[in-house]
Amino acid sequence: MLHELLYTLEPQYRQSLLLVYEQGFTYEQLAAHQNTTVSAVKSKLHRAKNEAALNGWRSGNDSGGSLRVKGSSSVSRAEWLEAGDKFPASVA
Repeated sequence: MLHELLYTLEPQYRQSLLLVYEQGFTYEQLAAHQNTTVSAVKSKLHRAKNEAALNGWRSGNDSGGSLRVKGSSSVSRAEWLEAGDKFPASVA
């Protein structure tokens, strides 16, 4: 489910989310990799999570109010949007 949502995102957003949350890049590493600032990385990740959440709920995933992430874990829309710089502990 999450990977399906990732492919609805612009490539720059998808890459940023995957590198940080799947590959374990720090913000500093991602900033160096993308030749940008840590502040820009944080902004891009925030926009990426918002866009993914909106795409998920537009496609009918709002029943129950959560997204399936990594097997049986789920993340509510509020948790996803409020996660800021990290996913909630239940997703890690």
